Amino acid sequence: MFEILVYLFENYSAFNACADADALTRKLAAAGFPKDEITDALAWLQGLERVTQDASLVNQATPGAFRVYAGFEVERLGSAAIGFLAFLESAGQLSATQREIAVLRRDVEAVRAQYRQGLIGAGEYNTRIAPLTRRADHLAQRAAQEQAAIQRYQGDAATGRRNGWNTAEIDRAVQSMSADNQRERAALDDVQRALSGRG
Repeated sequence: MFEILVYLFENYSAFNACADADALTRKLAAAGFPKDEITDALAWLQGLERVTQDASLVNQATPGAFRVYAGFEVERLGSAAIGFLAFLESAGQLSATQREIAVLRRDVEAVRAQYRQGLIGAGEYNTRIAPLTRRADHLAQRAAQEQAAIQRYQGDAATGRRNGWNTAEIDRAVQSMSADNQRERAALDDVQRALSGRG
C-alpha cells in the first residue's frame, strides 16, 4: 500500500488532486499494482480525505515540534509509513491532528484485524483497545474544545460587525476552521464506530 501512496503523491502532488476512485483504480492496475493493495490504499485515502482538505486548525502544533512514535506504533505502521506521514505533514498535506487521527485509525484497524483473524482473544482485544479508546476520547474532547473556541470566535466576529468593524478575514478564517473541525469530528466518529465494532 505504501508504494501506491508514494506513487499517487509523486504523480498527483496532492491527494485531493487524485481522480475519482474508479478511474484511479484502473490507472493503478495499469501501473501494475495488485488489486488488494489498491483497495487498501483507496480505503485509507477515503478515510483520510475527511481530514486533509484545507487544513487550518485552532490548535496548531508548536513550530519545530515532532512526533515520537511508541514501539507498538512503529511495529504497526512501519518506518516507511511513519516517514511518509512526516513527509505529508511537512508538505502541508496533513496537520498534526489529522496525523494523529490517521495513526489512531491504523492502530484500531490492526487490533480489530488481529481479533477477527483469531490471533488474539477477547481479553487481549479489550486490553489493546482500551488505550486506543482513551486516545480517541482525548482527540474528540480536543475537537469539542476547538468547536467551542470557534463558536467564541464567531461571537466575537458578530460583535465586531455590530460595532461596524470589517470582519471579513476573521469570518473566512472561522469558516475554514469550522469546516476542518467538522471533518475531524466526522473522522473521529468513524474511529469511534470502529472501536465499538460498528465501523
